[in-house]
Amino acid sequence: MAGFVGVPVPSLRRDAVIRFCDLEYVSKAAKLRKRGLASDALELLESKGARKTSSTRVLNELVLAVAGTSGFNAALSAADSSRASRNAVTYNVLIGAARRLPPHEALRRALALYKRMIQDKIVPSPLSLSLLFQLCSKTRSGDTAYEIWRTAIKAGSEIDLIAYSALVNCFAKSAQVDRAELAYKEMMDKGLRPNERTYSSLMDAFSKAGQPRRTLEIFRSLQRNASNKLDYVSYCIAFHSHALLGDVSGALETKDALISSGIPVTQVIYKCVLDACCKACDMDTAVAIVKEMDTRRIEFEEADAISLIGACGTCRCDDGALEIIQLFKGDDQALRNLYNSLVASYALSGGPASALRAFKEMEKAGIKPDIEAYNILVRQLCGKGEIEQAQRVVDAAIGSGIVANMESFNTIIDAASRKGKMQLIVASVKKMDAVGLKPNDRTWRAVFNGLLDAGNTQRALDLATRQTCLKNKTSFNLLLSKCTSADDAIKVIEVMKSFDMRLDADALHALLSVISRAGSGGAERLGKFLSEQSSDGDGTIVGSLLATRQLGTPAVSRIAQKEVDSSSYNRLLSKLCSSKKLDEAVALMYEMRSGGLEVDEVAYTSIVAALGSTGQLDRAFRVLADMEERNCGRGDLGAYAAIISACGRLGQFDRASEVFTRVQKLGLKPTIAMYNALLYSTGMGRQPSRAFSLYRDIQDAGLEPDAVTLSAMASVCLRNKIFDGEAKLLLKRMERLVNIASNRKVRLKAKRMRTMIEQQESGQGR
Repeated sequence: MAGFVGVPVPSLRRDAVIRFCDLEYVSKAAKLRKRGLASDALELLESKGARKTSSTRVLNELVLAVAGTSGFNAALSAADSSRASRNAVTYNVLIGAARRLPPHEALRRALALYKRMIQDKIVPSPLSLSLLFQLCSKTRSGDTAYEIWRTAIKAGSEIDLIAYSALVNCFAKSAQVDRAELAYKEMMDKGLRPNERTYSSLMDAFSKAGQPRRTLEIFRSLQRNASNKLDYVSYCIAFHSHALLGDVSGALETKDALISSGIPVTQVIYKCVLDACCKACDMDTAVAIVKEMDTRRIEFEEADAISLIGACGTCRCDDGALEIIQLFKGDDQALRNLYNSLVASYALSGGPASALRAFKEMEKAGIKPDIEAYNILVRQLCGKGEIEQAQRVVDAAIGSGIVANMESFNTIIDAASRKGKMQLIVASVKKMDAVGLKPNDRTWRAVFNGLLDAGNTQRALDLATRQTCLKNKTSFNLLLSKCTSADDAIKVIEVMKSFDMRLDADALHALLSVISRAGSGGAERLGKFLSEQSSDGDGTIVGSLLATRQLGTPAVSRIAQKEVDSSSYNRLLSKLCSSKKLDEAVALMYEMRSGGLEVDEVAYTSIVAALGSTGQLDRAFRVLADMEERNCGRGDLGAYAAIISACGRLGQFDRASEVFTRVQKLGLKPTIAMYNALLYSTGMGRQPSRAFSLYRDIQDAGLEPDAVTLSAMASVCLRNKIFDGEAKLLLKRMERLVNIASNRKVRLKAKRMRTMIEQQESGQGR
């Protein structure tokens, strides 16, 4: 271009012209989009070749238009195919578009964008962070929000009030009160004034963490801050805290403040005030609140009345309970239900005498007690052991024309069976028949137990053979355990054989008690009977073994008479160990060996663990040596893990390490259970370096640390105040485990470790 006088002038820069053109049509597109015409905006941008431009501003408007018409995936595709470079606004738009996806998918896609933003060295804007924290809040992903927060600060982001409020809300929803308070303090340190939403979220966090006093402290500070207006949610959280504390005066004060603010007092608020009254046993105020609800025409439900009547009974406030009942005058069914609740409440707080007082109140009101009211009284009397009185109550109910039900009779029969009162049981069964009720399974089980407690095993056996609900191993094993003579036991076993029931470990354990009571003659008869059975396999031989051992005769010949599967012996060994009959268990183990039967790994482990748990380490080591001599225990190595664990508990840490080394010298590969046992041992011995070395060995050996491993390592870190380096990696693994399968112990320890690590980090940051 030439000047007017022929002097050349500098040409306009091409990019400046493009920017000017961009400004014009991009502004038009933005206006169209804001008017809800995203498709028209996109059409305009497409006509101007927006997809081919290198202008970031054009790209951002294009992504907004595409997101408005076709969603996140199309918007991301448009951004990826563009030649223009992205800036913070581009990422804001894309993360905002991702929010339209399902919550977990939205968070996953938004996180990928956030990571790319960090890689591109683009400082995340407060808007991006706020959007990310909101997504974390929706998915209860407090750990993810924490990681975003810390990386954003390292990247130099400025977090504004809105982003901090979203972060505090996310931690509150994720039940991470320590982090919520940490974010709140950081916001205050930066001079940002919290708004009502921030306060509400922080209150919610402390409320969910079970800290009502701290919740109310925040609420009071919010009340004092004139610039912030309290919302309904904040009031609800405050009332819930009042209820938990039984703070009636505080609840009433907050209610007055709520009314003054012009926010309607709802049924939810009144329920919280009533809960506070119940906890504080202030039933006069509770009744006044109920009347106020009636004045304001707020429904007072029957379920709430039942709860209040229960509290009145506990607080011995008879007048209050009756006043509440009168509010339902005219509704006969509700009145009946409430009077039944009154009977139950009085029965629980003052016993049968109080329940009878409630009966009289019922009759005064002209309401005839139904069978449910009588059953409440019957349960209370039976619980107090006044079974005869309970029977008289049922008789009175029947005499007044009320139809008794199964609950009435079964409650009495259950109580009588526990006391061994057979006459009462028989009388109740006859009365059931008289009113046309047939005994059910619960009845027969109670009768069966009553016969056993009364020592009448023959009648119990007869009943078990007749009633289907009693024809099972549990009933017959219980029968065996109650037999006082060998002859009784033989009868029971014969009936079991007729029902094709074999003697299991529980039955054999019961026989052990029978033999100890039967004397030498009875033991001999029982042993002879069992050894002569032709088809009972190992069960009968075990019975014979026990009988001959009681007589002091060798078991070898008895065992050698038949080919016997040793599984019942091993089950019995484990049973003896679980009931702490260790002398008998060890003796049986050696008799099995003498008879040529193999003791399996499970039985060896049971014996070693039981001996170790009772402090008999030397005996446990002798059994372990016997196991090694027999070349047993090379499968799950449970016996080794058990003895290492016992050594740790008894403070013999060197001995625990020796066992571990011994396993390795035998050419066996230690299991995760063995490593865990040794980890606990080193942890209790305050050997953190050894514990971390073992933890590395676990991973080097190709084993996967389980919940027990992580719990043991967490104990090492907490006990020795180790919160950096490997401890952080350990925490990540623990949190992953909790996300996959909720483990309460690991979750609690992970929470403690996270708190300590964060405190250490914040201390270093200051």
